[in-house]
Amino acid sequence: MAQPSYPPPPPAEHPQSSRGSGLHGPETHLFTSIRTHLTFLEQQLPTSLAKNFRKGLVLALILGATLSIALSALFELLIGVSLVAIATVFPLLEEIFKGLSILLVALFVWKTIPSRRYGAILGASTGLGFAISENIIYSVQYALSNASNSAELIASRWVGVPFMHVTWDAFVGIGIFVLLAQKSSRRGTPLWLAMPFLLAGVLAHMLWNSIAVALSGIDVFGVILVDVIVIFIPFAIMLRDFLGGHFNLQGFLKSATEPRAPQILIPPQPPPPPPPP
Repeated sequence: MAQPSYPPPPPAEHPQSSRGSGLHGPETHLFTSIRTHLTFLEQQLPTSLAKNFRKGLVLALILGATLSIALSALFELLIGVSLVAIATVFPLLEEIFKGLSILLVALFVWKTIPSRRYGAILGASTGLGFAISENIIYSVQYALSNASNSAELIASRWVGVPFMHVTWDAFVGIGIFVLLAQKSSRRGTPLWLAMPFLLAGVLAHMLWNSIAVALSGIDVFGVILVDVIVIFIPFAIMLRDFLGGHFNLQGFLKSATEPRAPQILIPPQPPPPPPPP
């Protein structure tokens, strides 16, 4: 007797981000092809992190403030400080070691990164920890230097915290989400998919530092303002688009959706074999 055939169960649904509630601004659709691939990867993974979510963020903050800053400082001391190194080599090293902290939390605490938005918030937490430690170190150096503008230098660094490492490492966190998701299911997603996010974090850091070096002779708050306008705003717009093109903070961790993802990414399945006679 032929066994009845049943359709495969539908994939687990992620909570969807609401477009009509909260303050989230107009939608953007700058990178819809990449977003479609991200949506496909998210469909293959668990929908949330009810367990160890806050623990992971706290540990990422601590690792960013300790492990990442210590390794970065060690290698920067070995290389030596120069204007070229500050603009190019140091950003690369710092993003590598912050990425290491993100990866450690993802592998050993969370066990997974369910979506690009979880990856972004994990990266942002690591970047915040790094920024706090870095600013404390610089603040002590400025205070001990007895420079006439030491108070201004200290204040400018803390004013810049939300625009710097937090944003850069949100990109890195998305890239690490992609790497881990592709390890589980690579079907339908290109191998290069993680690279735009990892490179965006490094590039934004390099450009920020390059502007700071080039404009070092002007008022420090003026440098921050130029960096925010020229670097932060464009990259923040790109980050928001990668995260779905819309969100509100209250529902940030709800997954973005791309309606065309199943049609574009999931290859057609062969018909089932005929039942035995």
